[in-house]
Amino acid sequence: MASPEKVKHLGVVTEVSDELVRVRIDSRAACGSCRARSACSLGEGGEKIIDVQNTEKGFSRGEEVEVVLNEKLGFRALFFGYLLPFLIVVTALIILTATTGNEALGGLGSLLFLIPYYTALYFFRDRLKKTFFFTINKQVNI
Repeated sequence: MASPEKVKHLGVVTEVSDELVRVRIDSRAACGSCRARSACSLGEGGEKIIDVQNTEKGFSRGEEVEVVLNEKLGFRALFFGYLLPFLIVVTALIILTATTGNEALGGLGSLLFLIPYYTALYFFRDRLKKTFFFTINKQVNI
């Protein structure tokens, strides 16, 4: 069975603790040739700080590493972060505009539907952190 595709970014360790390794990624440089850059929030420019669970305990500050995310998880994150909220807003807009006959009220009401959605995401953030996880590999210099 073929291994799942991976999205990889090079970064530098900025902080190491017992539980987490913080990695800084310059996404402009890292995303130039990545085929998943259009679907990845890391490609939105600038530096990003990513928290990775520290499982190896062998990382040091300033070390170059490779941060890896399963591409399938990246698309699932896209669904929860962008597609599902879009579908909620459009569906609510159509229903509210049809029932009230007022486009302004329908537009405002459809945006208000995002409040419970993002509140639910906030409350389930710990469960989502277990689902969407990065792995970290030491960068081998040849």
